[in-house]
Amino acid sequence: MKKLMTALAVCAAASISLAAAGVTSANVVGYTTTPLTNAQYTALGWQFTVVGSGSLLVPIASLTNYPNPTVSTLGFSAADGIRKWRPLTSDYQNYYRRSASIWAKAGETTNTTDTISAGEMVMFIKRGTQPSSLMEIGEVSKNDIAISTPKGQYTAMCNPFPTAIPIASITNYPNPTVSTLGFSAADGIRKWVPQTSGYQNYYRRSSSIWAKAGETTNTTDVIAANEGFMFIKRGTTDGVQVTFTSPIK
Repeated sequence: MKKLMTALAVCAAASISLAAAGVTSANVVGYTTTPLTNAQYTALGWQFTVVGSGSLLVPIASLTNYPNPTVSTLGFSAADGIRKWRPLTSDYQNYYRRSASIWAKAGETTNTTDTISAGEMVMFIKRGTQPSSLMEIGEVSKNDIAISTPKGQYTAMCNPFPTAIPIASITNYPNPTVSTLGFSAADGIRKWVPQTSGYQNYYRRSSSIWAKAGETTNTTDVIAANEGFMFIKRGTTDGVQVTFTSPIK
């Protein structure tokens, strides 16, 4: 692990130096960690492209970089689990940690080839009693990331870059549906609260205000690095793209 962190630091320093010299094509290599609380779902996303490839698609089978995994051949209820949102059916596809090297789709036994895209949220549950945290390693994309949001359906998305962003700043998309009537009438964000196993709702009150449900003022809450959330687009315009601006160019 020490060698890995040293290598990452060298890569990151090299990339930053190149950027300072006016070279803008080099991406910064880095990592983030997300604590995994036992027996609680954690809403997390992926902020990086795959090192050396630029791919925005991360294999679910590669999510093994955390200590104390709970593996089981008995399925999702007994092993560490991942739930991937399916907007067309408004439900989740479940995966379970079948072995040290296998993430299998529920009802199957072989390693899944499914992926998570940069900007997509999944729900992760850690079984067992040992503390753990997931480390994500990769390159920070120099490109903006746009996520399509079908009208009237929840989209599982995340902050796609490894720096916290204010909820009030998520306004970079066309045709917003704003309303003073609250969450059920306006574009909405649902932020997972693991301590209560529920969501905190926010609604687009105006062109410049995201308010917490039951409030009227602009929220100061943020979406942390690694953190996922649900977004719902009201109105009649389909396929609106919510764009997140890359912190490096």
